[in-house]
Amino acid sequence: MSDPSDFIEDPGPFEPETSPEELPPAKMEPKSFAASLIAEAAVRAEPRPAAPQPAADEPPPSAGVPDEPTVVTDISTAEASPAPTETAEAPEQPDAAEPADASQSVETAADAPGEVVPFPAERAASESPRALRILAIANQKGGVGKTTTAINLGTALAAAGERVLVIDLDPQGNASTGLGIDRKNRALTTYDVLIGQASLRDTILPTAVARLSIAPSTIDLAGIELEIGPMRDRAFRLRDALTALTALTAELGADDAFTYVLVDCPPALNLLTVNAMAAAHAIIVPLQCEFFALEGLSQLLKTVDQVKTALNPALAIHGIVLTMYDKRNNLSDQVVDDVRQFMGSRVYNTVIPRNVRVSEAPSYGKPVLVYDLKCAGSEAYLRLAAEVIQREKDMTERLAG
Repeated sequence: MSDPSDFIEDPGPFEPETSPEELPPAKMEPKSFAASLIAEAAVRAEPRPAAPQPAADEPPPSAGVPDEPTVVTDISTAEASPAPTETAEAPEQPDAAEPADASQSVETAADAPGEVVPFPAERAASESPRALRILAIANQKGGVGKTTTAINLGTALAAAGERVLVIDLDPQGNASTGLGIDRKNRALTTYDVLIGQASLRDTILPTAVARLSIAPSTIDLAGIELEIGPMRDRAFRLRDALTALTALTAELGADDAFTYVLVDCPPALNLLTVNAMAAAHAIIVPLQCEFFALEGLSQLLKTVDQVKTALNPALAIHGIVLTMYDKRNNLSDQVVDDVRQFMGSRVYNTVIPRNVRVSEAPSYGKPVLVYDLKCAGSEAYLRLAAEVIQREKDMTERLAG
């Protein structure tokens, strides 16, 4: 196997705080479409303020759900999947790859018979409101698990008591389908938000998972560049929509405020992905445990560096999650070792295994945690959610001094 250092530049250890040295500078080479897009957007947008980021001593107001409830009954009352034949019980919290407070972050104690995913009923009343965190799940290579990660990470974060909004920014609309949103029920979508015909608040729909909502998409997004290409703020349409949602929530004083927004990006470095990066605080990069997936990582890191320079100075790499790991395949082990060697602490400890239950769950319109809580894929996404929450806590502590 070739040395991955030939095409991966070591960006250094994980640094949650913004730093010009966080990513290596791109080498001199012909500009890609994404690079040209970013450069043009930066020129058109001047002078625009940087993307709103939570300050160390004054966190921004949280975004919230619409007036009508966006979270349906607790998942414990949802209809059980036809595939599992036995009552699902919570997996024991692993103590090796999971942060120390994971047992407190992810509550999965099952007592009543028939429960599928026994999420905690409500967040503790004494818990203070949290700042909204926007995480883009991006990789221009297709088939690496972006949508699967968005669906199941969002569900696992909801299991930990977070209020989560998934924004489907992929024209394929797979995240919407995977969360049980029928196409005929997508009257307003993210396409309407980006062209300015609807607010983000109007598009949000509840899912069968408590505390988890989604802004769906349709194939209309495929033509978005023709619609908003000539507009001066074309790279900031999603950011402006999220800012408006945050402002509305602060004005109405919504009690059920979103604490996480997960943006499911398309498999391309196009205007939709640039919009997600311009709006996000950080990026989660799913990386398939195969050799070709490594080649796309280098280009993605360069694009992130370009977005940081031109559009969103505070953008950071939250982490790289290794997906579709097959322990029977020696190549998977070698890819994992190589990525950890060259990407260091940016790589999450949790590795998502190749699991048939994860593949089956979307056909029932359910996250795998609802479809089969006891499978290896469900346990892995619970551990990943605990890692994400722990990294957010570490980041907050560093900003606080």
